[in-house]
Amino acid sequence: MARPSSDFVACDQPFASRLTLHILAIVAEDEARRISERTKAALQAAKARGKKLGSPIAAQTVAMATAARSRYAAEANGKVRLVVDGIQRVNRAPPARRSPALALGRQRLGPLPGARPGFGQDAATALPIAIPNVAGHVHPCPTSLVDQSSRAKVFHHPKVRAITMHWWNRVLRSPSFGLRGRIDTTSQGRICGWAFDSEHPEKRLTIEFFADEELLGTACADLFRQDLATADIGDGRYGFTFDLRAETWPRQSLSARIAGTRYWLEDPGGRDVTAEDGYASPAAGIPADWASSLVDARAFRREQHKLAHVWTFLGFAHDAENDGDWFRAVLATREVFVQRFGTELRGFENVCRHRHNPLRRQERGNGPIICGFHQWQYNRDGLAIGIPKCRELYGKLPHELDARLVTLEVATCGSLVFGRFPSDQATQSLEDFLDDGFPILDALTRRATLPERMLRKDSAANWKLNLHITQDECHAFSIHTRTIGSPDSTADLDQVIYRRFGVHSAYLRTPHLRAFDRLVAGCRDGTYGASHYVILQIQPNLVVGLVPVSEERSHCVIQQFSPVAHDRTSWRAWLYRSPLDAPPARRLAWLHRLIDSVILHFAAIMTRRVFDEDREVCEQIQQVAHQIESTPLLGRLERRIGWFEEFYRDQMAMDYAREQ
Repeated sequence: MARPSSDFVACDQPFASRLTLHILAIVAEDEARRISERTKAALQAAKARGKKLGSPIAAQTVAMATAARSRYAAEANGKVRLVVDGIQRVNRAPPARRSPALALGRQRLGPLPGARPGFGQDAATALPIAIPNVAGHVHPCPTSLVDQSSRAKVFHHPKVRAITMHWWNRVLRSPSFGLRGRIDTTSQGRICGWAFDSEHPEKRLTIEFFADEELLGTACADLFRQDLATADIGDGRYGFTFDLRAETWPRQSLSARIAGTRYWLEDPGGRDVTAEDGYASPAAGIPADWASSLVDARAFRREQHKLAHVWTFLGFAHDAENDGDWFRAVLATREVFVQRFGTELRGFENVCRHRHNPLRRQERGNGPIICGFHQWQYNRDGLAIGIPKCRELYGKLPHELDARLVTLEVATCGSLVFGRFPSDQATQSLEDFLDDGFPILDALTRRATLPERMLRKDSAANWKLNLHITQDECHAFSIHTRTIGSPDSTADLDQVIYRRFGVHSAYLRTPHLRAFDRLVAGCRDGTYGASHYVILQIQPNLVVGLVPVSEERSHCVIQQFSPVAHDRTSWRAWLYRSPLDAPPARRLAWLHRLIDSVILHFAAIMTRRVFDEDREVCEQIQQVAHQIESTPLLGRLERRIGWFEEFYRDQMAMDYAREQ
């Protein structure tokens, strides 16, 4: 403020000038020097009187700290010794005696096309390492990344690779990794099936049986089955039966889980909402002119005018945490900003009422609402309260002129901030609009500061094309060959469940019928632990993914596809550790932070690569969009596209009055 080029006004001393500021600074500097001199003199006098300075327990504290460091170091050394001994035992053991999970991994995943042995896969063991992508698919650890990055060649060293694999298995990989099993029949009051742990084939698993949420009982999977032995599944002693009580339950209400895990047994006969059942063409309600806004700028503007009245994600509440903080966003191609006034968030269109100059030019900041063009100032209601020479220029006082900004309706769910332009037809609250998605989003974004990685890119394609490809579960094996690497990585029909809630939809990669209900209930009461992939499509342009990494660790991916023009889209993605995870032990917190950092680093690379591959396809479709004259032929794994287009069609039929 002391610079000649900076003008300021002190609220507590409006008469203060730059001279006053210099005088106060000199006085403060002199007083600081005097305080230092007096403090030093007082300490010298106390020392001369024989007073001993410093803490009386300093030596004891240092000794305790040294002992604690030694104890922690000894524990860490012991763990490292276990790791080294385990690696040495594995290296000394003949290939035939190594873990049967390795052979299972070779059978399930196979080698990466064109990949040489490296960090993701070892030539001798072919140990599979899985990292999820943003669409919920599983693919091996990115060997191609290691092969193509000169910085990662260190992972090709055998010892480094062995240690990295060990820690991946011990720390990152889920305890449910080697579990397999299913329910074969449920008839005549008896449930029959099998369960097997390929990591510990000698272990006999305990199975828990449920009717809805009620635990019916348990059974041990130790019965011999010839079909399992013929299929080379251990010694074949992995079957179980469970006799139901006299009550009868619908087949679809029964479920079974391996005790002590979150692994639910597959039940092909108990599902009725999966991808393979009750098939009807998802494109049945899509009009033939669905692609008009992809090529017609006027149709695109009409579309965006209607979508401006739908609750849309704008940003995170922690970006406007303190009084006066604000952040800029885009709502249906219109620039807006959200600002905190005390405990309340308010939103405005980023256009001055005077000569339509942008009020906010940075991404975020703090300060009153003042236009940089003619210094018009607005209050928390968007009313102009400060207009230079207002009486001389307009013949009125500012409040009499009644110049107001266009305001938004703003609401929050967890740390997510949503907004919409008001309309008489838009009366639904945010909680009602999100339906069952509200408790899920609230739980997934409950922490004060969430995003640890933020990605941003543009796409030369319409926003609907970019959104459609995230709602398609069958393109991964053909488009993402560099990141997934195998046709087997696409979603299986018997491992997919879809659910509609309100106008939104969910994709869950699990055979368990009540998985979505468990997700909602667990997020409401804070007991949910991620055990499978969950992708939420929040209309109109938000995609939220919950990705389990291990039994104790999961991560979230939030993506938004913001329309810019009929042939251009802005993509943003945020990646962070899920708040649903239990906090780690205090003494291991540093290790978990390190692991999270590594996982998020690779996840960001893979997310960006997946988007680039999707973007290339969308841009190719955009080039021929003027030739689209029919509806798409959607399959079972593309039904979420049909649901989105149904929501889109209903919004286009709304008659919103244009704002004043």
